[in-house]
Amino acid sequence: DKWRDSAVNITRVLEVLINFPYDNKMLELAEVPLNKELENYFKGYFESVKKSDTSNKGLIDLSIGNDKNKVAIELKLSRKLKLANESQKCRGQIEDYKKQFGSNLILVVAGEKLDRQEKYVQECIKKSDSLGIKSFFMQVR
Repeated sequence: DKWRDSAVNITRVLEVLINFPYDNKMLELAEVPLNKELENYFKGYFESVKKSDTSNKGLIDLSIGNDKNKVAIELKLSRKLKLANESQKCRGQIEDYKKQFGSNLILVVAGEKLDRQEKYVQECIKKSDSLGIKSFFMQVR
């Protein structure tokens, strides 16, 4: 049975996200196909899952639920965030999305475990923390 929109909250989304079967094959994927994998996975648990919701100021990667209960997910690849300009772009985006979604936003960084320590990856995670936004580092199990 799927969670209805009225039951969507950030805790439930994170609980589902933690069990996403991220593997070595997915590690090779670009952001768009990985986002598609996440979308299909979330559709097994939640009633409403939409990708790149254009009702927003920018293009958020995924949104789960509707209206007040909407939880937004911004997906980034750690191999990209290691680059200064991509890291800067990410920090700007989450700042914008924060204005729109408040704390109903999750920054998901996907990649190699070691990337987590990279300076520019850390800067995005710290920015997210400072804004009160949850971040989740998705690594191969």
